[in-house]
Amino acid sequence: MDPVAAFLRREKERIVERWEREVRSELPALAPLARPALIDHAYELLLGLAAWIEGDTEEAQRGFEALVQGHALQRLGYAVGLETVMREYAKLRFVILSELGAIEVARDSMVLLHEGFDRAISAAIDRYSQRREEIRARFISILGHDLRDPLSTVKISIDVLARGGGTPDEQKLVLTRMSRSCDRMQRMISEVLDFARGHLGGGIPANPALHDMAEICRAVVEELGAAHPDRLIVLESRGDLRGPFDRDRVAQALGNLIGNAVDHTRESIEIAAFESPDRTHVITTVTSHGVAIAPDLQRRMFDAFARGDDAAGRRGLGLGLYIAQQIALAHGATIDLASDDRATTFTITWPRDPKEERLKAANG
Repeated sequence: MDPVAAFLRREKERIVERWEREVRSELPALAPLARPALIDHAYELLLGLAAWIEGDTEEAQRGFEALVQGHALQRLGYAVGLETVMREYAKLRFVILSELGAIEVARDSMVLLHEGFDRAISAAIDRYSQRREEIRARFISILGHDLRDPLSTVKISIDVLARGGGTPDEQKLVLTRMSRSCDRMQRMISEVLDFARGHLGGGIPANPALHDMAEICRAVVEELGAAHPDRLIVLESRGDLRGPFDRDRVAQALGNLIGNAVDHTRESIEIAAFESPDRTHVITTVTSHGVAIAPDLQRRMFDAFARGDDAAGRRGLGLGLYIAQQIALAHGATIDLASDDRATTFTITWPRDPKEERLKAANG
């Protein structure tokens, strides 16, 4: 067994832990990420490098592909810049070489290590860049396509009203169409601005204050229930759900998740809000029922402009889940997806400020 390959397998935990510490201290853009997001696919890469050194290219490719399709695109989804991504890869290489300094290795093994690393990183950077350009092109196309449809409706309606005629009921119908088109354009513009803040700027801003998650959920469910009276949207909340939340942004995130469920299933939608067992987090879930989301789609559900195969004809921009993720990040929260033949559930785990916990304990 090659000593370098054996070392990578044996010491992968120590390598990743050291890399995590150094990345958090030296790369501020990555510091806020939860550990599962930060170390995403690092273990697969190390095992892939070990397989590459030993000549098992098929197994190595699986590890490299995890970096390309998982880690690189995940970083793009978290609005991490390409320069930061390249620096974190360079830091991982540095950590590996530093840790290897304690053992004696053959020159051929080191050449293979660098070759495998270069191959994996090059593919990941290429995929990141390709997807970024796709997003930029989609962003530009919004002005040329998505906004043109409701704008045309407004213009046609104005022309109809300008010509006069028609019954009061017909004129009222035209005005209603204009109002709906304007609302649609306003939603699109808001989503694009949030995308620009999250993906091109410093993230979607949030201003947390002490709020009750149960009240936020109730307001969102009532609003969406009124907008979709034919849908059954059920809310369950339990426990003390006060915490540091930006009420409007949390409502936006939950509304996006529920709206996504409304678009993709005709079955009931269940919303739940509860405390974590240790009371350090408030957890919200949005569950719908229908066809399971394919694993490859699950991996890119939070990408900007991502849509499922059944998205043809849908009027959204494909930014709802991306914005929900960015709002969660702005709160230091994590958002996860689980889907099978029985249900699809989006879970957001919102951290609770320890100071607020002490305040609640003191007030009984």
